[in-house]
Amino acid sequence: MNLIISVASIAVVLISVVIVARFARLRLTGTDPVAFLTFMSILFTSGLDVGLIMFPLAEFPMYEAGEAYAFANPLA
Repeated sequence: MNLIISVASIAVVLISVVIVARFARLRLTGTDPVAFLTFMSILFTSGLDVGLIMFPLAEFPMYEAGEAYAFANPLA
């Protein structure tokens, strides 16, 4: 299992580096044109919402069964 996670993590990092290297100077056009790295920053911070807020709420019932977390509120 650790091998699969390690390979997947390395693949994601390598693909991200290739995408950023290839399209770093691309100017995204639209109503508010932004640079590619700015757009990638926006996508990164959007992903933080899922990782920091949504996943802990989804996992809370698993931790709630433990005695150490029985007092806790999932939104606290």
